[in-house]
Amino acid sequence: MRCPVCGRSRRRLRCCRRRQWQRRRTKAAKRPPRRPKSERRRERTKPRDARDDLKLIYGIGPVIERMLHRIGITQFRQIAQWTRADIERIDAQLENFHGRIIRDRWVRGAREQHFRKYGERL
Repeated sequence: MRCPVCGRSRRRLRCCRRRQWQRRRTKAAKRPPRRPKSERRRERTKPRDARDDLKLIYGIGPVIERMLHRIGITQFRQIAQWTRADIERIDAQLENFHGRIIRDRWVRGAREQHFRKYGERL
């Protein structure tokens, strides 16, 4: 029977296994040390560019959230920085929900939610 590593006869099998072990050991030595768990957790947190849950704003449900995502609005920051012109433009695009932005005070709600999540006032 032949060795699966080098193809030599079976009596040399012991030698090949030793070589494999040595290769694994040298690969492990070349590998950088693992970072502490606290650093790895920080890396897993969402970046600021990720979508916020817009349903947390009073007056925005799943349907309106989908409509806003289609328009390109995905973050509290975007809604919190709307001007009157932006509100009118977006309100025209919300087909069956005209007037909801002002009536439900989305801009104020977005500022509050942004502060709760990021700790930054807008």
